Amino acid sequence: MAWQVVIPVVHKHQESNFFDDSMDGVGDIYISPLVLGWHKPPWHWVVGFDIITPTGHYSRNDVTTIGNNHWTFEPAVAISYIGENGFHADMKLMYDFHTRDSALDYREGEQFHLDYNVGLVLGKDKTWRMGVSGYWLTSTEGDSGPNGGIADSEEEVFAIGPSVMYQKGKLLVEAKLQFEMEAQNRPEGTVGWLKIGYSF
Repeated sequence: MAWQVVIPVVHKHQESNFFDDSMDGVGDIYISPLVLGWHKPPWHWVVGFDIITPTGHYSRNDVTTIGNNHWTFEPAVAISYIGENGFHADMKLMYDFHTRDSALDYREGEQFHLDYNVGLVLGKDKTWRMGVSGYWLTSTEGDSGPNGGIADSEEEVFAIGPSVMYQKGKLLVEAKLQFEMEAQNRPEGTVGWLKIGYSF
């Protein structure tokens, strides 16, 4: 049993034929009040409930924002396989329920998404992991505005790229570079992640 808080520090850059804009700052904070895990090597399971808070900067007048201006409630299930030969694979499945954006009177439709990671554990003390990671997101319903449902607003995107992780004791450092493709009804780009975690 555990709980966790994720505080994302974000650099977001967007460009098109019409604009070139960026923003930096603290994004929407994730709170997981309860995380439960079961372990039977080489398999490991975790279930939890994430609350994504609207703490990131948001303005309807800005081209680029790092906040969503709504709450998201996200049940999640994760499963991992860590073999004795160093092979590892893990997947996290999530389903998102979004509240309404009060500034735009707009609600994003419910979404299913998963994160995946496949690779090898390296080093004598098995502190390094290198592999391939990414995600897939798809809407299960359309968005809605002040006049009701919005046709053809469902989103979808797939991403893949390299990842490396260092874990020793209570410290975890992970870096990912993920290239989006097959995006529908949303921007498509490259996402870089640097995650630092510490267990108290």
